[in-house]
Amino acid sequence: MNYSIAQLKKDRVANIVPRPFVWRNTNFTFKSLNTTMVGDKRFYHTPYGLYPSVTTILSISPKETIEQWKKAVGEKEAKRISGLALRHGKELHDILEKYLGNEPFAIQNAFLLNSFKKLQKILDKSVDNIHALETPLFSKFLKAAGQVDCIAEFNKRLSVIDFKTAKDARTEKDIESYFMQTSAYAVMFEEMTGTPISNLVIIMAVELGDPLVFVKRRDDYIWDFVKVRGDFDKT
Repeated sequence: MNYSIAQLKKDRVANIVPRPFVWRNTNFTFKSLNTTMVGDKRFYHTPYGLYPSVTTILSISPKETIEQWKKAVGEKEAKRISGLALRHGKELHDILEKYLGNEPFAIQNAFLLNSFKKLQKILDKSVDNIHALETPLFSKFLKAAGQVDCIAEFNKRLSVIDFKTAKDARTEKDIESYFMQTSAYAVMFEEMTGTPISNLVIIMAVELGDPLVFVKRRDDYIWDFVKVRGDFDKT
């Protein structure tokens, strides 16, 4: 449900105390990775060399819908909307990281508070036994790297969990690249820790509606990612 404007104004400063969440020791020490930008492409410095980020790899996939939208609203308006969406997404990610990390915090933005309260119900009900949060990963097999939002149990199944934001509701077809992204993180985590993950979860905050949750299988998308990875080397 959406909260009324009056309620949001009243609650625009909210002190949040996590429930708290259980954390699991993976017996593996994750280390931060430095990054380098080459033009608009991000690369990670890994023990095996310079690897492109997962999102950089997937950025070469066709985005016909986005290009059509840019033409419809105009380049300037598209840039403004995209900037707001990116800022909102980063702020919401920061909030979720603190919440899942059992850190008390305050939200001073009514819009973010509305988004968080709707996601909070899903997190409290379905997520626990956290293994990693905002953690850099890499794979020698995929020759790729990236930063995973969360690895935890979702409805008691170890999963790669990724948080997304959208103005309107999306379909599975709209977000196939998200499933490829999380499938790559699953392979990276297994390669680094020896722990396999077959479950992929996308939790999407929708500005004009209720959150969406998509659950998929790694093996249905990993070879799609491998193909795009090969195409990336040809660009």
